[in-house]
Parts: sequence; structure tokens; C-alpha cells
Amino acid sequence: MRANNDTIEVAISGFGILKSLITDKSIKVKKGSLLSDLLNVMIERYGMRFRKVVIDPETKEISTSICILINGKTANNLEEKLKDRDEITLFIFVGGG
Repeated sequence: MRANNDTIEVAISGFGILKSLITDKSIKVKKGSLLSDLLNVMIERYGMRFRKVVIDPETKEISTSICILINGKTANNLEEKLKDRDEITLFIFVGGG
């Protein structure tokens, strides 16, 4: 599925519980969209369970237990501008020893 002139398409994937919540392989968003815009689309699409995993209920920010990669590199902030064919990966940090 290719993006038209007004949209871009980004690949999305998740690991752990996020793998079961993210049911699409890609999502189309408006050209010029930021990472925060994509997450809002994903929250609308995947519902409250996804939101509870990704968003800290107290701060209303991305949970500190979530890591988001754009093309294999850690996303430094939610204002990162997305490009057509970016690969977005979400996973939960796992502790242990």
C-alpha cells in the first residue's frame, strides 16, 4: 500500500504485549506528522489497552517503560518528524538480572 501525495506510510511493529496490541503492519498519517501524531492515531485505533501500556496515567506522557525506535534508532522526543517508509518499533523495557 503506497502513500498518496497528502499522506505517508510508516511500518509499525511491537514486541512483548505490544506485539499483540499492534494489529497493523503499517499506518498512514498526514505528511508532516510527528511521532506524537502517530501515537495518537495508534491510541485511537488500538484503544484503551494500548493507551494504558504506552501512556503514563499521571504524567500523560509516554511511559518511561516504553522504548520507541525510528529506523532502529531511539526516538529522542515526540516531536520527531516522520518520513514515508520509516520503520517504527515499540517495546517495553524488561528488567532482570
